[in-house]
Amino acid sequence: MTPWSYLRIVNNMSSNKEHLKLLLEFISKILEKDENDWFHDELALLISKKIISEKDTGIRLSAVTIKELGSIDKYLDEGIIPIIDYSQIPNERVRFQLERDAIEMGKCRLSNYESTISFEKFCKYAHFQSEELINYYYQKIADGDLNKAKSKIKEFNNSFKDEVGQNREPYRSLSSIPFKVKLYSISNNLKLSSPAKSVFINVSDVRNLELHRDSIGDIDTYLKSFISREDYNKIYESLIELKNRIIYSLK
Repeated sequence: MTPWSYLRIVNNMSSNKEHLKLLLEFISKILEKDENDWFHDELALLISKKIISEKDTGIRLSAVTIKELGSIDKYLDEGIIPIIDYSQIPNERVRFQLERDAIEMGKCRLSNYESTISFEKFCKYAHFQSEELINYYYQKIADGDLNKAKSKIKEFNNSFKDEVGQNREPYRSLSSIPFKVKLYSISNNLKLSSPAKSVFINVSDVRNLELHRDSIGDIDTYLKSFISREDYNKIYESLIELKNRIIYSLK
């Protein structure tokens, strides 16, 4: 078959829905056979590269970055999992933790690692990154002084009260202060966009559902809508915005 003949067939198929359905059935039968595992892998790579096409330069499809942490398998080697570029975070411990959570988040987007693609687990690792970034910010601007960090949080979030439990004791660590309290403060402080702020609130709520195994039927309509949309790209964009604003403010 000549290249031109092949192109004509492909073009004809792409414009005919019934032909494409037959193609899907054919592919499904191919995937059922164990000896065609290689085909499954190549197809997964092709689809993954297609769905992960972020334009923001804050995401780098870098196999080198992944290999620095230890190559996992063919998919990571190919660099198809989008990794947010945290190279400008000078604190090595924080940077490595962010990169590891970013890798886990990317893996949750691909069905090769679980029986199904998991948006809920994706949100869990996105939440870990947002919380790590926010705690890192307050640690840096307060030079590790918890009271200074609390004052900064209070400055941009008047509703913050430094008391917890029945005895109303002060918070003993930055991580123990509720995430949303810190999020509201840093959003006002660094002028985080409303869409990004909303994403982090929803991501935090989804993470809590994942943690406590709550039923989706028991959640409010707005959060249910957020889960059903599965807007992976918006979460990537929000994390990049938060990261960039923090890095810029700490220069």
